[in-house]
Amino acid sequence: MEQTAIQPGLPPQASNAIQELPAAAPKAVREPKPAGLRVLERMADLRITVFLFVLALVIVFWGTLAQVDNGV
Repeated sequence: MEQTAIQPGLPPQASNAIQELPAAAPKAVREPKPAGLRVLERMADLRITVFLFVLALVIVFWGTLAQVDNGV
């Protein structure tokens, strides 16, 4: 029994889970983004992209139906 990896004795001391955190540094003030970059980021939204894709499909469908009446 003396050659086993687990030796009898006291269990290890549990550390206190709540520890004091160091004082937080003040947040750095960010520079405002240029207006063009803000507009580009808003246009890159996935919801806008999907909406415009569906709108394009509807316009193509309506255009196809309109050509049927013209005999094209």
